[in-house]
This record gives sequence, structure tokens and C-alpha cells, in this order.
Amino acid sequence: MHKEPLVSVIMPVFNGRDTIGDAIASLQAQTHARWELLVVDNGSTDGTVDLLADLQDTRIKVLLEPQGGVARARNKALAAMEGHYFCFLDADDLLPPNSIAARAALLDVRPEVHFVDGRIITFDHRTGQVISDRAPRFTGPPYEALFDMSGPCFFGLTWMIRRMPGVDYRFPEHMTNSEDHAFYLGIARQGTYAWVDEPVLRYRKGRSSATSRNERVHAGYRDLYAHMLRSDPPPDDALLRKAWKGIRRIMCRSYLKEGRPWNALKAWCEAPPKPVIEQQ
Repeated sequence: MHKEPLVSVIMPVFNGRDTIGDAIASLQAQTHARWELLVVDNGSTDGTVDLLADLQDTRIKVLLEPQGGVARARNKALAAMEGHYFCFLDADDLLPPNSIAARAALLDVRPEVHFVDGRIITFDHRTGQVISDRAPRFTGPPYEALFDMSGPCFFGLTWMIRRMPGVDYRFPEHMTNSEDHAFYLGIARQGTYAWVDEPVLRYRKGRSSATSRNERVHAGYRDLYAHMLRSDPPPDDALLRKAWKGIRRIMCRSYLKEGRPWNALKAWCEAPPKPVIEQQ
């Protein structure tokens, strides 16, 4: 009898008591039952840890990483995972019932595929109403596609990933935005990308917004571009131009949506970061 592969699910959380119960329940309702959940609490003060302590499920492991940031929290879980495959779930999102099974099944039968995605359903956190149902637009080696900032294969941490022996899976801890994109770039040359035509994530939208957020996102994109420059081997100039054009377009639209045309103009005219030349 074929044994289901163990799938590790990585979940960082900070003050997620209001939503984490639903997120974990969506995991417990999966048609694929052989999983482990590594929850890394980032110093919650709202009773999240107490809620987690009351869960009676031996597949759930709770780790503590107080105030270390989301990248460090995910790295702690990645270092402790034991699964054949792994994926991510934020504490305010949900997995449709067949999310794990559908992606793992594709990885089982196609050894050349290392990353499996699927449709992402975005819903309003207040009403539950579906805002969008988005499918990937790409199959194949994903490295170059990740420089296309229109998102043919990137909507966030929605990939299920084949875990390779000897690989140190790590997020760049100095980044506070776009660290997920940078993480994918670091592993994208390992294999090909494919997707299943069914929902793999229900993404909750609208829980918070602030004018200052765009500045943080803007800085994160600059960090992402700098990360691209440091890739080994480095990307060619055409890929870098495509990435920077996409970043400018995203930030220009974001500032215009906020009613900040001057910031939009500055974002559109902004020059890309230059490579850092190390001192000999």
C-alpha cells in the first residue's frame, strides 16, 4: 500500500488568536492526513500561545522565536521540518480541503517538478465574499519567470516544494518585505514549476491598511532587486531591466491608488539600486 508522503506546513504567527484557529482547522480538514504543522510564535501577547497549548493534535509542533521577525520564524521551522515536501500557511489564511493532496500527488508522479502551485482565492475578511480567483500563467523552470513582476508564477508563499537533501532552506532575515520572492529565487533553479487547476489557498484580504505601508513595500522591492543583483550566477541585464520596470509599475500604481501622485512620479523615475562593490 502506498504511504502518503509527509508534508511539513510552516506557519509563523504574531498575535493571531482571532484567526489561527480557523487556519489550523482548515489544515486538519485536509484530505491528505499525513502532515506536520510547525507553528513559530513571534512573541505574541494576545493569548495565541495559550490557544496553541490547548490543541490536542500530535501533528502540531509549537516553536518560539520572540520578536525575531517573520523570516527568522520561518527559518526556525524550516530547520526543524521533517517532511518530504513542504509548504506555507499564514495564520490568517485557509487551505481548501484538497490543497495538500492535489499538490503532493503531482510531485509524487513527476520527479522533474519541484514546485507545485494552484489557484488562489482571495476573500474579504469581513464578509467572506470572494474578491478574485487567480490561476498561475506559467509552467517550466521558474527562475527567469520570477523576474517578471506581473506574477505569472508568484502570488506569495503558495508553492509546495520538494525538499532536497543537503539544501539549507533559508529566508533572507534582513528583509521585511519581498523576502518570500527572494526565497523562491534562491531555490528556483532546482527543478521545474507546475500547477494544479484547483484552489490551494484562500487568502484573507483587508485586515489592515496604512499609508506608511507603501513605503515599507517600496523599500522591500529595492531590497529584492539588490538580492537579484547578488544571485550566483548573476542574471543577465534583460532580466534585471524587466524586474525593475515591473517594480516601478507596481509602486507607481500603488501610490496612485492611495492618491499620492507625487510619490507615484518619483517611483516611476527612480533609478535601480547599484551593485555593491566589496572592498578588497
